[in-house]
Amino acid sequence: MIGSLLIIHGGALFGLFTFLSDLAGKPEALAQYQWTVWWFVAGIILTLLSGMMAWFNWSMHSDDYDNLANKAMLWDPEQWVGSTPHNGAINITHHLAIAFGLMSALCIVGCAYSTLNGKWVPQVVSAIV
Repeated sequence: MIGSLLIIHGGALFGLFTFLSDLAGKPEALAQYQWTVWWFVAGIILTLLSGMMAWFNWSMHSDDYDNLANKAMLWDPEQWVGSTPHNGAINITHHLAIAFGLMSALCIVGCAYSTLNGKWVPQVVSAIV
């Protein structure tokens, strides 16, 4: 999923910048696509955060498995597995990886809407301010 999201967002930015190169002399036309670009950039950042959380998660799993290995169990029936120090953090990083991945995927919807209705964000901001 992470690789697919990076390809989608990165490829879309490449295609968008190729399309926008024809509009280089028209700043008002370029301004219509500025939020689309930021949606794709946010999608890339969220994808990388998802990957980082997944990496932290699996690193903690590896450390837990390493701590579980108690060689004395092989010859001493009184020995048992070691403790797992990352119980809570594993759940947190697992859910964060999923959440960042889903937010990145939702950025695709934001990109599509922003491309079709490019001026909606400035209108909402001006209405709030």
